[in-house]
Amino acid sequence: MEWWSWLIVGIAIVGAAQAGAVIARLRKAPTQTPEELDLSLTDAARVEIGKSIAAGNLILATKQYRDATGCDLRTAHEAVQRWAKGVRG
Repeated sequence: MEWWSWLIVGIAIVGAAQAGAVIARLRKAPTQTPEELDLSLTDAARVEIGKSIAAGNLILATKQYRDATGCDLRTAHEAVQRWAKGVRG
């Protein structure tokens, strides 16, 4: 193989390693606890999310929670599930 072929292979390997590091960073636990995220909600956001949960629209509630707190999808989903469990008893 030519020298430039080896260069391309090396660049591809380094790129794959960096992509793996980025993915690992993205999978890290949230920096705030669920309780801290809940405390960061405004009263208006609580009312809207509560209405969505009461109506059974958990997808919309999850979106509203994410928009209000800035957390990731998994954290928002778990928070809304906890909230819905408390509402339904």
